[in-house]
Amino acid sequence: MIILHPFMKYVLLLILLGFAACHSKQQTGNLPASQPLPGIIPSTPAHISYTDFSCNQTQLSNQFDVVVTFRSYKDIALDHDSSLLRMLIKDKKTKILLDTISITLHQIYDEMYTSCDSMTSFTTGFHATREAMDNWVGDIVIADLNFDNRDDIAAVRDAGGNGGPFYNYYIQSPDKKFVFDSFLTDSVSYFPSTIDKPQKYLITLVQAGACCVGRHVYHLDIKTGTWSETSHKILGDKITEN
Repeated sequence: MIILHPFMKYVLLLILLGFAACHSKQQTGNLPASQPLPGIIPSTPAHISYTDFSCNQTQLSNQFDVVVTFRSYKDIALDHDSSLLRMLIKDKKTKILLDTISITLHQIYDEMYTSCDSMTSFTTGFHATREAMDNWVGDIVIADLNFDNRDDIAAVRDAGGNGGPFYNYYIQSPDKKFVFDSFLTDSVSYFPSTIDKPQKYLITLVQAGACCVGRHVYHLDIKTGTWSETSHKILGDKITEN
């Protein structure tokens, strides 16, 4: 039998406790889904709400139909929310699925993505004359944004601030796929107030502070297929095309 000095027993105990602590940290990420993470109080069903919406929208394009599904999840107790938008693009005549677009949304108002009526088309004219309140043109908007006679898609990804919502842009390719456009999404962001097909311009009018409106003009070089911002100026307190 091995007899340990009292001091050695104390050292051995510290080593064992340290090993146990390290082992416990490694297991934290593998806790069962039903077991809350340490320090987090699980929400009761009364704290959780879902919003589900679906729509088979056939009035936005003469080239395709859009099947829209949307689900929003809110956990009041944890102050957490997330939303997922999915669009199934189907050929107008054959009903064959052409493409699928999925977007994880951020700050979304409760009234967004709740109705087929909240969508707009500048090619079929569906709600095209509706007044754009705070640059909200529609939750999903169809228009020819790169002037090639193919319908493109813009979808609200964030409710934004006083300038209006931010849109994700998807450009239809010749093979009827929808390609995410990073320039329009990141640089233009807002839906254009003017789509100038002859001159190949998109123009946005966005509230700039409490007093003024910013007018941004973007031009598409047809030869290279690249966008550039050609002008930016501050207008008065009225949104006009002067």
